[in-house]
Amino acid sequence: MNNIFVLTKIQFRSTFWTYGTKRKKSSLPKTGAVVLLGLLGLLIAFSFFSMFFGISTILKETSVPTYKIQIVAYIIAAVIMLFFTAFQAQATVFRAKDLDLLMAMPVTPFQILISKIGAFYLSNLLFGALVLAPAAIATFMCDGFSFYLFFVLLINAVTLPCITMTISFIIAFLLSLIPEKSKFNRFFTIFISFLFLGLYLVFYSRFLDIMNEFASNQALFIETAGRYYLPIKFLNEALEGNILSLGGLAAISILIFLVFMYILSKIYFPLIRKNFRTKTKKRVISEKETKKSPVWLAVFKKELGKYFSTSIYVVNTAFGTIILFALAIASLFGESLVPGFQAYVSIFKESGLLLFFACAVCCGIILTVSTTCVSISLEGKNFWIIRSAPISSREILLGKAMVNILVTEPLWIISSILLSVSLKLDIINWLLLFLSGTAAAVVCALLGLLVNLLFPKLNVGNDTQIVKQSLSAFLGIFGGWIISVPIFICAYFLCAISPLLPATAIFIFYVLIAFVIYIILKYKSEKLFNKIVY
Repeated sequence: MNNIFVLTKIQFRSTFWTYGTKRKKSSLPKTGAVVLLGLLGLLIAFSFFSMFFGISTILKETSVPTYKIQIVAYIIAAVIMLFFTAFQAQATVFRAKDLDLLMAMPVTPFQILISKIGAFYLSNLLFGALVLAPAAIATFMCDGFSFYLFFVLLINAVTLPCITMTISFIIAFLLSLIPEKSKFNRFFTIFISFLFLGLYLVFYSRFLDIMNEFASNQALFIETAGRYYLPIKFLNEALEGNILSLGGLAAISILIFLVFMYILSKIYFPLIRKNFRTKTKKRVISEKETKKSPVWLAVFKKELGKYFSTSIYVVNTAFGTIILFALAIASLFGESLVPGFQAYVSIFKESGLLLFFACAVCCGIILTVSTTCVSISLEGKNFWIIRSAPISSREILLGKAMVNILVTEPLWIISSILLSVSLKLDIINWLLLFLSGTAAAVVCALLGLLVNLLFPKLNVGNDTQIVKQSLSAFLGIFGGWIISVPIFICAYFLCAISPLLPATAIFIFYVLIAFVIYIILKYKSEKLFNKIVY
């Protein structure tokens, strides 16, 4: 039993720990990362609290019990848990890099499985608490505290992850049946990932409609949701005072989870043993491949292969460019999708805001497409090879940055042309829009390299933790937005002077930021590389 607790503790810490290296004279204490993530969690929780409190106030004015808002909180929490942990299950439980080490230790496969499930359950609880806790507080503030209601909400909170975990493990189990190195596995994983992201965006786009539907007719909403998903029916009846329904809610959640876990425990060891069998394939090297090429190009080719062989890497980074491309295509049919679209375009154009908003939105999306913010961390155990090779740090960073540019630019060129057609931009406006987006892409690539050098995370069990749960990934995605806030504010006020001036200012700003980061990398990258110790 002690082995299980120790392994669970290690697994849970590795899920949220932001440092994967021992650094000399670290510039940021470990408490800094904890404070940053804590503030982010509080911000998310406060946003949900504001929403739930507002809806609860409306329900109270219409004499509807405010505890009904818990049904909406249940649905939102389930969606968030699935979104953040669906593919983490595959990397954490079935294809974790630490499985070969754990299997060599004096622990049983069952203990390994239980520890990983325990850590996974705790992370689900944490994500769920960001939604369920604010909803509970809003209800208690409006209706007063009730021990029975508190007990129901507590049972709901601890059993909800059972359903989401079961779904996540089923998806992970099916994906693990496909050989890891096969091209079909990469394609299928990427396809399923984009499907999940698409469904999440559909849910997000209809979120306001769902809230309005619930506020206008909560009885019909709950009845319809309960018809398709039985736990919601049990939860609603338990909130109304039916203790048997509360038992049904707990029983159905726990039993489904236990049945699947029993089946999984029987096949877990053979499955992971199969996954770790390696097959060697003879490869004939042609004379063409032996020709000398620039070092940065060799790094670029290696990095490109690594990029497309890691499905979670592709999904987390390429999604921004796909969204931008989809928006550009949708803008061509703007009048049919949004009545009065061309009238809105004309109004923005006459007020001088059209080019500014187009630049701001496009640059904001491009700044989230950062492959470099985790590219060094993904080297993992192979980092020492790069560091000991006779290659300068600048050549390594150039090769990694070029992958970021390649992921962004092709679709950005097409998207900018489509936007210029739909928004009726002339050649000067299009050129400023395109150059601003390209400069933003360069800033994103260089900023990602800098933050990953400052906050590497090498010794982790799987790539999912690096791509989704490292500090460098967080700063790489949102750091560009933080940098852009001042120039966007200034550019907005420049619209009154000239419609071209805001886009020009944004372009010049990104060029200057890229130059500053380039200078830092040029003179500090070697020192930062040497500070990283695996």
